[in-house]
Amino acid sequence: MKQVSTKYKMKATPQRVYAVILAEQLRYFQFYDATVTELQQGTTIQTQLRTKTSRKLVPATMTITQLAQNAAFSSAVAYHGGAIAQTFALTACADGQTEVTYTEQNEFDDKRGDLNFDTVSLLYRFFYKRAVTKRLKKLAEIVENDSGDLQTGVARHA
Repeated sequence: MKQVSTKYKMKATPQRVYAVILAEQLRYFQFYDATVTELQQGTTIQTQLRTKTSRKLVPATMTITQLAQNAAFSSAVAYHGGAIAQTFALTACADGQTEVTYTEQNEFDDKRGDLNFDTVSLLYRFFYKRAVTKRLKKLAEIVENDSGDLQTGVARHA
């Protein structure tokens, strides 16, 4: 299993950060399946994602694997070459902020996938860190500026 992670502090409580993560994930799930009205452990959608090693779009199944209120959100993506587990872990800081640790674990079905990942991993880790930091910054903007009803997943951005 190949793991990469990054941390980012947000100026909000874990409750607020968790609500935004849930709302944004609900919007993502609804983009692929409009019948999804709330997220629960086991909620599943069919999607297409790009692989890390070939960048081709492949059919994938995304499933919510953990909802730990105000503490963690995890999902798993299964595709023809393996699986990816993604976790947002939230830690309250003494200064009133929340540290978000985003972790991604990649598991490949065969040695070739492992070797391909190892080959591109140095470059991938660089772009991964940039992309995840950008994603976490966007979440932080929503956390700080969103006045939407986060319980229903309808986010209105200022």
